[in-house]
Amino acid sequence: MSAYLVALLKINDRKEFDKYRAGVHDTIDKHKGEIIVSNENAEVIEGEWPYTKTVVIRFPSMEAAKRWYESPEYQEVVKHRFRAAETNLIFIEGRL
Repeated sequence: MSAYLVALLKINDRKEFDKYRAGVHDTIDKHKGEIIVSNENAEVIEGEWPYTKTVVIRFPSMEAAKRWYESPEYQEVVKHRFRAAETNLIFIEGRL
């Protein structure tokens, strides 16, 4: 069953976030992830949305998603996101 990462970000340091973006795609590809959504233009139709970026990534399985997140190559890149943005991030299983 596919697993999805859903990330809601409030970017505070664009330059540092660009360092994250420059390296993260290769780590996702290596773990057979597919970016479904990566956008800063959410249209709010109900409630409030204090985030500047929304990301959804599909992985082949929950195990693959966790291997990606815990991988040394991702851990090397994620330090830039930690410095650049406040993030809410979940993994969730689902079908597509």
